[in-house]
Amino acid sequence: MPRRRPAGLAQGFAFYYRFAAADAAEPAFRPTAISLVMAGGVLAAVFGPEAAKQSKDLLAPITFAGVYLVLSAFSALIFLLSTRLDIPQPVDEQKSGGRPLREIARQPAFRVAVLVSMAGYATMTLLMTATPLAMHDCVYKFDFSDSANVIQGHVVAMFLPAFFTGALIQRWGVGKIIVVGCVIEILSAVTHLAGETYVHFYLGTVLLGAGWNFMYIGGTALLTTTYRPEERAKVQAFNELLVFSSTATAAGLSGFLQARFAWALLNALALPLLAAALIALLVLLAAHRRKSARA
Repeated sequence: MPRRRPAGLAQGFAFYYRFAAADAAEPAFRPTAISLVMAGGVLAAVFGPEAAKQSKDLLAPITFAGVYLVLSAFSALIFLLSTRLDIPQPVDEQKSGGRPLREIARQPAFRVAVLVSMAGYATMTLLMTATPLAMHDCVYKFDFSDSANVIQGHVVAMFLPAFFTGALIQRWGVGKIIVVGCVIEILSAVTHLAGETYVHFYLGTVLLGAGWNFMYIGGTALLTTTYRPEERAKVQAFNELLVFSSTATAAGLSGFLQARFAWALLNALALPLLAAALIALLVLLAAHRRKSARA
């Protein structure tokens, strides 16, 4: 386990790539930049397992040592690419640190952006983690291959929409796309509550992945509108702390809740969380419309 800690640390930093892309892009292109970074998950789903299969015995007789060698090569490539990244640095008069985090957090848009990302990610983690257990525990007793196929469909649905989510945000606005994401995740929970056949599990988790994509990318895009260049580091870090604390909590509780209370309760718990995010977003959008009407 200790030997895997560097990989975990690297993955933690990898979540900031979407912010790096946003910081390096023009404001109008930021949603698309974030979306394209997230779309890399599709490529990882395709090439990752294949790279592992081809490199497993590369350094035989030490099985899997070749996999870590390939991972190291990927990391070296990321390092080289990151040295070419041109993120605008704040000028001298911007290096005072900007507004206090407490003041930034009082913005309605900031609160909604964080709430949307927390709700979308925590719900996705809560249900995805418990899905294989629920499929095994239900009356149909699905086997490992069935649950693997369901999770594979879910992962594809998480990242495939990222190829066009940014364009949709530019076309329709970030608020509408987040609304769609909330509704899709709600439909996911409703689908799971409607039955426990293979179709219910598969369709429900696909909807869960697609809804997460719209909520997470949309929430990130909305967050980038709430801070100044000199404030980005602390705002992004605070957002990640809140989002992944809730996600870790959901992951930790998922198995316990599934074993103690069953699948239906997990989906029922997701509904008020998603509804709260949706209502908060609708209130924010209504306030923006009133402000625009008075202008």
